[in-house]
Amino acid sequence: MSNYKYIAILMACAVLYSCNPAKMIVAFNEGMIDEPMFTEVIDGADSILVYKTAFIEKYVDNNGVLEFCMLNKKDTTTPFRYLKMMGDNQDVYLVRIMKNKRDSFIFFSARSSMFPDKVNGAVRHCKGFGPAYFGSYDQNYKLINFSKTLKIDKDGDMHRKKKSSAKPIFILAGALSKNRSEDISVNKIMFGEANKFGGKRPVVMSSTILSKDSTLLSFSYLKTIKTGN
Repeated sequence: MSNYKYIAILMACAVLYSCNPAKMIVAFNEGMIDEPMFTEVIDGADSILVYKTAFIEKYVDNNGVLEFCMLNKKDTTTPFRYLKMMGDNQDVYLVRIMKNKRDSFIFFSARSSMFPDKVNGAVRHCKGFGPAYFGSYDQNYKLINFSKTLKIDKDGDMHRKKKSSAKPIFILAGALSKNRSEDISVNKIMFGEANKFGGKRPVVMSSTILSKDSTLLSFSYLKTIKTGN
C-alpha cells in the first residue's frame, strides 16, 4: 500500500469514524436530529436542512478472499451474501444552516451496533459519535471550511469544545444547488493546518478513497427541520 493511500485511510477514519467504547450505548436515534440538538451551537436560522450518507460493515469477495470493509450504501459493489455478518453501521450527517442568505454547516456521525435483546434476540443501538465540526460555506471556492470542533453528549446534544483539534475542509464537486433536495457531493477532503498526518504541511485526499467503487462521497437530502423563526 502506498504512503498516500495509507495516510488517506487514516484521514478518513479521523474524519468519519467514531472511537467510543464498543459497549457504550448512547440514547440517540435519527428522530432526535432537531433544532434543540443544535441550540448551543447555532444562533437562529431561517432554515435547517439535513443530508445523510451511510456506511455498513460487510464482507466483499476479493478474488476468492473475503475482505472486511466499510461499504458506502451508494456503492455498486455487491457484498458477499452467503456469510451472515451483523456489522456496524456508520451514519454520517451534513446539516446545512441557512441564515441571511448565507450557509453554515455541521458535520457529525453516529455509529451503531447490534446488541443482545431478550425479546428480539438482537437490537441495533447507537454506541458512540465520531468527530463533529462547525463551519461556513465559501461560495467562491465551493468548499466548506470547518473552523470549530464540537462534541456530542450521551443525550445527543451538541456543545462547542474549548480546545479544537485539526479540522477538515470539504472541497465540493460543484456549487450548492438551489434545489435543496439535490445531493451534496464532496470531491476532496483537506487538512489545511498542522495535523498528525502531514505535520505542518497540508494534506489532501480524494473522497473516492472512502468508496469501494471509487465514487464521490455524496450526502442525500434527508429532511428539513422546522425552526422557531
